[in-house]
Amino acid sequence: MPLLGTELGLDNGLSMGIVSVLALSSAAIQPWAGKLKDEALISSHAGMVGGLLLIAAGLSVAAAWPSTSALFACAVLAGLGIGIATPLGFAHLAASTAPERMGRTMGSAELGREMGDAGGPLLVGSIAAAASLATGLWVLSVLVVVIAALAFVFLRRRRT
Repeated sequence: MPLLGTELGLDNGLSMGIVSVLALSSAAIQPWAGKLKDEALISSHAGMVGGLLLIAAGLSVAAAWPSTSALFACAVLAGLGIGIATPLGFAHLAASTAPERMGRTMGSAELGREMGDAGGPLLVGSIAAAASLATGLWVLSVLVVVIAALAFVFLRRRRT
């Protein structure tokens, strides 16, 4: 997001403000998503797939219409998606992990989340250097949709 802000001619303060919008969107929805999960009003399956699709939608908006308003829309959509998918993903892992493996599982999950936080910008930046920023955003968006499709297939409730 800061790179796109720079390409759009935004100053550093506004670019970082947009990143803060993403963080605030994510932080604001996480407790609500967790409450819905606790009350069985949303499944891990639906929430994680929906959250990932919101992230992909945000990235697509920024890639398709590079503008300040699109960047803000990207921040809100991606923040909401992250704020929904993350707590539901961790709750799903906690519910499906044997107690004796909980520490290892949660530690690995957190490591994976941190790698995604670092890997996404590295992937987009590498592609931007070779092609364009829009191409990098499109590639990341497509990868997130693929992950959502995998979650859709593999997290379906098994019929008994």
